Amino acid sequence: MKFTSDIRTRSERFITDKAAVCSNLLARSLQISVSVLFLAGCAGLPPKSLRVAAESYTITGKLIVIQPEQRTTARFRWIQQAENFQMDLWGPLGVGRTSITGTSIYAELTQGTEVIERGIPSEIMQRQLGWSAPIEVFPYWVKGIVAPNAVVESAEKDKLGRLMKFSQAGWSVSYAGHVQEEWGWRPSGITIAGLDLQLRLIIARKSPG
Repeated sequence: MKFTSDIRTRSERFITDKAAVCSNLLARSLQISVSVLFLAGCAGLPPKSLRVAAESYTITGKLIVIQPEQRTTARFRWIQQAENFQMDLWGPLGVGRTSITGTSIYAELTQGTEVIERGIPSEIMQRQLGWSAPIEVFPYWVKGIVAPNAVVESAEKDKLGRLMKFSQAGWSVSYAGHVQEEWGWRPSGITIAGLDLQLRLIIARKSPG
């Protein structure tokens, strides 16, 4: 996929730059308030084991974002290729198309052909979209499985052993149902709730590769 090598290079540069900033901050002994804010940002990065999805796939469907004071609906496409992802969002007739491309620790948000912002996905989503999805675990959840090496607080399965609901990483996830494809089962509807936010995904299609 075209975006893979470019994003990996920028992600590595982003990590190197951030490590350099950490070193400079510690060396100069800046005020505690500044240090706390910076270290909080560093601590928020997920473990490497959470960054890598085991397969490549594409999911398309409808996304409903429910917040205390508003409700937004958009079409979406999620492309996963190992640790790299691309999420496209758009309204009726393709209006307002926005793309977020990268990894769980570095991404670019573009509108049309213009890059609007670069950085940590959750942060740029919050600033530019007004809401944020748990990108580091999302690739697993949309497949109907929990993320590895992250505590699952509770989980319920149906008679076939498919996940129906669980809590992980501070979010509650529930599946409305499953659809059987040639390659196996996939969720047909997902609700992700937490932090005064609810994301409802109605999956129209999931294709491997």
